[in-house]
Amino acid sequence: MRKIINWLSNFFTFEKRFKIVFLNEFPKKLKDKTIYIEGDIKNGDYWYSKFFCPCGCGDILTLNLMNDTPPSWNLNLDSNSSHFSFHPSIRRKIKCKSHFWIIKSQIVWCKD
Repeated sequence: MRKIINWLSNFFTFEKRFKIVFLNEFPKKLKDKTIYIEGDIKNGDYWYSKFFCPCGCGDILTLNLMNDTPPSWNLNLDSNSSHFSFHPSIRRKIKCKSHFWIIKSQIVWCKD
């Protein structure tokens, strides 16, 4: 039920985009609708991403951005805008079982 309420809230909210923040080390407290990227920022070498699950369950998701250790995700940055995307989709196999893409800084829910 909570998932449906959060989905409806996100659908009718004007601000649907996530903000991206690049850091050398994750902060102790994360902000909602913010995706944190940790790594060697000067060299464009990204290691991990952390953010709150967009379903509203409150869990913090961590994505591995290093291709040499599966599973891993690719972070695509649009050089013409501030948009970003992750590939492949993000599928939680435990707890809320959310399945979504982040495309052009927005959540796109998968219909499983």
